Amino acid sequence: MGSYAVALRLPGARPLFAAGMAARIGFGALTLPALLVLAERYDGFTVAGIALAGFGLTSGLLAPLRGRVIDHRGRVALVVLTVAFVALLAPAPWLPSSMPWLVVAVATLAGAVAPPAAAVTRRGWTALLGDSPDPVRTAAFSVDSVGEESAYVAGPALAALGIAVVGREAAFLAAVGLVATGSLILAGRTLGRRRPDETRTRPVPLAGPARATVVRAALSVTGLGAVIGLVDTAVPALTSAAGAAALGGVLLAVYTLGSVIGVLVAGRIPAADPDRRRVLLGLVQVVALLPLLVVREPLPLAIALVVAGLPLGPLFVTCFLLVDRDVPLAAATQAYAWVTTAGNAFGALAMALAGVLVDRVGAGAVLMLTPLAAALSGIPAALWTRTGRGAPRQA
Repeated sequence: MGSYAVALRLPGARPLFAAGMAARIGFGALTLPALLVLAERYDGFTVAGIALAGFGLTSGLLAPLRGRVIDHRGRVALVVLTVAFVALLAPAPWLPSSMPWLVVAVATLAGAVAPPAAAVTRRGWTALLGDSPDPVRTAAFSVDSVGEESAYVAGPALAALGIAVVGREAAFLAAVGLVATGSLILAGRTLGRRRPDETRTRPVPLAGPARATVVRAALSVTGLGAVIGLVDTAVPALTSAAGAAALGGVLLAVYTLGSVIGVLVAGRIPAADPDRRRVLLGLVQVVALLPLLVVREPLPLAIALVVAGLPLGPLFVTCFLLVDRDVPLAAATQAYAWVTTAGNAFGALAMALAGVLVDRVGAGAVLMLTPLAAALSGIPAALWTRTGRGAPRQA
């Protein structure tokens, strides 16, 4: 665990990690109370579903644009986005129930200004790491990935606890508050100060070799997003059809556990050549998903999901290491946002497709698509010709 400890002992690393965790837990805790509040207020899940879809759509697709604005304007941009986010969402539970279109519009606008906490956190790691050696860089992004996985497991659990203790509206406001608190701390920690070796950070567009790196990384994670979307839909559908709906959540947690284990193991191995590791892990992902073609019983399926999850987190980490290596700091936030958006967008598309296919051909058939989804991005990613490195990290 030496490299992990070194990464967390970097000046400012622990506050950065804590702030990123707070914002991510807030986002993870937001969906459940929002869904329940809106379902109760608008007498059903139709308005709630449309509102959350609008939020997710603008939040994901506009994340690179928000990242670019933050790269150009620094902490002021992140503070403005955070204030706008809170101003839009905080009153949402009390909007007039006779105007469902208004809550949909507000949720969609809130997604458009949602602070890109994950991208800013990773940008913060790039700034802190400076010229740190490869083992420390790999460990730092592995720690960040494990934190993100844990946050999106802890968020819904904390939301459920908050709903039980203080009610839906209060739990919703607490989640919004966590996002805001984490984002404002990130604004000061990652964007408020320059390193001693920096003079002035000028806006840098994503172009040339840096853009090629982002394309390679994004191409690799599209398949991961699609696989996650397929698994997240098919597994609960499979267990529900078998009369054990609660087991679906357990199996998805096991899948996440496999990813965390993979990150902890891979994080101990320095990624001197992230491109080579990216290609290798992409192909390993295809092989690791093959058991899902045949296993359906709970215990074998749990084992298969652990195996399928093992290369998942390490591949995400490797793609972020590529961005860290090749993209200048002045364009890092938008670059990380592009990679995250690629995974999220294809995950959403896969979930939509899986929902249709579950009803038509069954959940088992959807699981059989997972190796194909990984191969459709993994093989082109392996064949993509590397065009060279981007600008220096400190530019």
